[in-house]
Amino acid sequence: MNYIPFRELTLGYLSSVQGTGNVLLLLPFGFGLPFITRVNFKTVIWKGALFSVSIELLQFVENI
Repeated sequence: MNYIPFRELTLGYLSSVQGTGNVLLLLPFGFGLPFITRVNFKTVIWKGALFSVSIELLQFVENI
């Protein structure tokens, strides 16, 4: 397990299947949320970060 945040965040990782999948998973959330509800940019960033952290925590719990 990697306990150091962003250690694997390199250009090679972002071009990999997992990195691309992570980015594509969150893009509709960031672009689509303002069209569904009336929220400002700060709220979109906050909810996107919370959603991303919850996904990462779920992956951590599943690997234990």
